[in-house]
Amino acid sequence: MAILYDAFSTKVDFSVGSYTWAHTCTGINLILVVQLAWSAQANGRWISTVTYNGVALTKLHGLQNAERDRCEFWYLVNPATGTHNIIVTNGGGGDRAAEVALGATSYTGVNQDDPIRGFESITVTSTSVTKDISSGVSDLVVDVCAQQNGGGGLTLVEGVGQTERWNVERIGIVEGAGSDEAGAATVTMSWTSANAVLQLIVVSMKSAVSGTRRAAMFFSLSGLVIPAATLAGLYKAGAVAL
Repeated sequence: MAILYDAFSTKVDFSVGSYTWAHTCTGINLILVVQLAWSAQANGRWISTVTYNGVALTKLHGLQNAERDRCEFWYLVNPATGTHNIIVTNGGGGDRAAEVALGATSYTGVNQDDPIRGFESITVTSTSVTKDISSGVSDLVVDVCAQQNGGGGLTLVEGVGQTERWNVERIGIVEGAGSDEAGAATVTMSWTSANAVLQLIVVSMKSAVSGTRRAAMFFSLSGLVIPAATLAGLYKAGAVAL
């Protein structure tokens, strides 16, 4: 099963507590990734939780530059279908205000047991950023790029072969963007910008048929009586189509 793009949503805001927006997931073998670019107004602040429909996401990785500037990647396997709220909560004491440019992207056809093959990240003081990642031919590589844009508007441009899914800025202070590209043995993800501090997180996601345990599992069910629980497990593993 190929990994396919489902939907995206974004949120730009300035808040001292949390940020809420709606996202719609449709399909099977889903994953929801929430990609964060933000700049805090004071040191010692962080994103403490991300939820979708009340269910907590897992933080895969985060980058920090000069204490206040952050880029983060969170994900949730098997999110509820339909339209539900994403809530990002800003942790820390005192003044928790932050400028945020946030995105969320959902995909179908993702391995539900072990969705992440690996990730890479980098922070550069340059107008371009590039990172290679080991992937696979049935994978999909997804990224998030953040920059403190100094009033420059939307200047992030994705590299050749990438498909931009979202790109937003918070009033000339912080810009965030996300893209994806088909997997291969090695995939290069890159962005260019008019500004000179860039953060990039690159993630390779496995498809629902990745790995060897599903090989040689396809067979005919004609004439067999199989308990419902067993059939459901086979369906989740990708061995049968209903």
